[in-house]
Amino acid sequence: MEKEKVSYKLSQIATVVGGNLTGEDISVYGISIPEEQKSGTVCMINVQAKAGYANGDAAAYIVCENVDVSTDKPVIKVKDAKATLVKLMIAFYPPMPVNHN
Repeated sequence: MEKEKVSYKLSQIATVVGGNLTGEDISVYGISIPEEQKSGTVCMINVQAKAGYANGDAAAYIVCENVDVSTDKPVIKVKDAKATLVKLMIAFYPPMPVNHN
């Protein structure tokens, strides 16, 4: 059985991760990596070397404050990439309950 996709508005994500949203407040349903972006997802760019990926298939980007990107898509700027990724993983992919029977 396939799990139903969870979606969030970017403003909700910005609040959860303590970031600042620039651009349209769209909904996204998951996370993708820069090298394998998927439509409808948010992609994290945490180093300047990956800034060129900010024009891929992702719907929006989460970018560390010290990284400069040029894109017409929405961007959430954050301070701490690792803490942000943990919060996103919990939001989009909550742990499954464990049956101890």
